[in-house]
Amino acid sequence: MAAFTPLDLGYIGAIWVETALYGAYLVLYGLCVYTLVVRRRRAGRTGALPTPVLGSISAMVLFSSIHVAIGLARLMRGFREFAEGRAFPGTLAVYMGNESWVNILKEATYTCNTVTADGLLIWRLWTIWGRDLRIVSLPLLLLGCTAACGFGSTVSFAIAGPVGSLRQTLFIKTINAWVLAFFVFTLATNVFSTVAIAVRILKFMPEHIPGRTVERRAYIQMVAVVLESGLLYSATMLSLLIMWLAGSSAQYLAVDATMPIACIVPTLIVIRVGMGLQWEKAKLVAPGTVQSVGIDFNFLTAPSFRDAQTQTGPSGYDAADMCSVLSYEHDSNSSRSRCHDYYV
Repeated sequence: MAAFTPLDLGYIGAIWVETALYGAYLVLYGLCVYTLVVRRRRAGRTGALPTPVLGSISAMVLFSSIHVAIGLARLMRGFREFAEGRAFPGTLAVYMGNESWVNILKEATYTCNTVTADGLLIWRLWTIWGRDLRIVSLPLLLLGCTAACGFGSTVSFAIAGPVGSLRQTLFIKTINAWVLAFFVFTLATNVFSTVAIAVRILKFMPEHIPGRTVERRAYIQMVAVVLESGLLYSATMLSLLIMWLAGSSAQYLAVDATMPIACIVPTLIVIRVGMGLQWEKAKLVAPGTVQSVGIDFNFLTAPSFRDAQTQTGPSGYDAADMCSVLSYEHDSNSSRSRCHDYYV
C-alpha cells in the first residue's frame, strides 16, 4: 500500500488544528455572549448592546461552523474513496475537488469570515478615532480589495474545473495571483488598523493622565490587549503567506488555522476587557475604605466637551461610542464621562 504524501498529512493536520481551535472558539463565544448580554442584564444595565461586536462575532460563528463541517466532510469522503479503491494517497481530487459546489462554498465562507473580521477591526478603528472617515479610508480600500480578491479566487476555483484538467492548469496562475493578493491585503489591513488604534490611545495619554499610576497602567493594559490580539492574527497570516510562497504543505495547517483565529481575536478582546480588566480601579486610601478611581475616555473621542449633561462634544460625537468599542456602557447620569465596567 502506498504511503500517505505530505499533502495528505498536511490536510489531515489542518483539519485537526482547525477543529481544536474551533472548539476553543465556541467556548469563547459563549463567554462573550455571557459577558455582553447575560452579565449585563444581571447588573441591571439598560443601555444599548454593542450590536456591531455581537453581530459580527455571531456571523463568524456561522462561517466557522460551515467551514469546519465542509472540511470534515471532505476528509471523510477522501478516506471512504481510498478505502473503496477509488482514490489513492496524493490524489488532489480526493481532498481538493474544486468542481464540487461544496468546496466552492468553503472558499466563499473563508472569504466572508475574513472580510467580517477585518470589517469589525475597521469599525473599532473608526469609533476610537471619533468617527473620522479619513483614518479609515485606507483600511476600507484594503477591505474592498480583500473582498474582491477573495471572491475572485473563489470564482476562479469554480470555473477552473477538476484538478488536473487542462482548464485548471490554465487557471492556476490566475488563482495564485488572487490568493497572494488576498493574503497581502488582509495582512496590511490588520497591521495598519491595530497600530492606528494603539497610537490613538497612547497619543493623548501623557496629557490627560500625567503621573496617575493606576490610570496609566489601565491604559497601557488596554493598548496591550489591542496589540496582542492584532499581532496574533497578523503573525498567523504572515506565516501563512511565507509557507504559501514556499510551496510548503504546512500552508494547509496555517490557512485552516486562520479561520478560527480570525474569530478568536475580537472575542478575546471583549472577554479580556469585560471580565479581566477593570478600567474603574479601586484604590485603598484608608483602613476599611475604598476610593473609586475613574478612567476618563473622553480624550479618545472629543477632547473638549461643552455639554456636561449630554456628554456630546463639538463634533457631535457621543462618548458612549468610545465605550462601546470595548463593550462598555456610558454613565449618562455622571457629570464626568466615564466608562463603567458593568460586568463586575
